[in-house]
Amino acid sequence: MANIAFYGSHNGGVVVEEQGTYYVIEFERFFNVKNMGLDQYKSLKYRDEGIRSVLQYIEKELRIKPPFDNLLHINTECSHDDICTSYKDYIPALNVYEGFHHHSHACGSFYQSPFDKALIFSFMVVVMIVFSTFSLQIVKQEQHI
Repeated sequence: MANIAFYGSHNGGVVVEEQGTYYVIEFERFFNVKNMGLDQYKSLKYRDEGIRSVLQYIEKELRIKPPFDNLLHINTECSHDDICTSYKDYIPALNVYEGFHHHSHACGSFYQSPFDKALIFSFMVVVMIVFSTFSLQIVKQEQHI
């Protein structure tokens, strides 16, 4: 069996792992839309069909058939026309785990550093039409996960 990770925001994509081999499918290249994501930037009009197309590609071209052992998903819940859709539900998996976008940035910084302990700052600036919001997230990583 195989594992799959699914990131749905800007520059979205899927990574499939099977017996130590990794396959990366970037939405941008797969759908030929720069910076494509499910909910932000240039998203597909029919997102559910897009997810099904990626799963069909994995099954036909990579010969990896669901269900997957594990699914790690980040930013896969999207609202369109006041309807919330959880695209993780389109991917059959025995175990489902949720990741968080800014935690991923923090972990990426920590695991590439030479440190055993670190205090990492990851922040996001959200700009709205009328006002802007600034939020600061502080993540302390004390041991390897």
